[in-house]
Amino acid sequence: MIRNICMCQKGFHAINTMAVCNAQLLFTNFVCRWHGCVHDSAIFNTSMLHAHLAGGGGRNGWLLGDRGYGIQPCLLTPFRPDSVYQRYQRAHTKTRNTIERAFGLWKARFRCLDVSGGALQFEPSRCCTIITSTTVLHNMCIFDNTPLPGYEEQPPREPDLVTEVPGHLQSYAVVLVRDRLINDVFN
Repeated sequence: MIRNICMCQKGFHAINTMAVCNAQLLFTNFVCRWHGCVHDSAIFNTSMLHAHLAGGGGRNGWLLGDRGYGIQPCLLTPFRPDSVYQRYQRAHTKTRNTIERAFGLWKARFRCLDVSGGALQFEPSRCCTIITSTTVLHNMCIFDNTPLPGYEEQPPREPDLVTEVPGHLQSYAVVLVRDRLINDVFN
């Protein structure tokens, strides 16, 4: 039985997923087991990926998150639109758009995943299995260069409208990581 805990903030029943992709739109990390009402940052903070990165893994890069995540040493988030760091903001938005394109391609390939294509009429645990299976199939289609009939790439989304996380929630060291990147690369 699906209860209201599966109701997402957009007002329909959903399974919340967390995904990481590369520049080829291949999913490299995928978590699908949370109800629609669970916040994105809660999913990330309880994931094996977060444990790996917090334990020192991934020292040569960062993940880019949208406004649903708080800044962390391994996860960079956007600034407010009126920020003085416009070059960083543009690069962040352009690079993070890769995951939006991956989700768009994935949902276009498997219409049952998109709200416009209907809904999966199964128990949440079975839906998670189906959703995860489609990510594997999506990656196989990318590897095999399987075309998507009639697929047209969507234009980039508008920049994320963000409010900074209150200062008492940010670690000074975490902000230094982002500021050092901005000074080294974007100035």
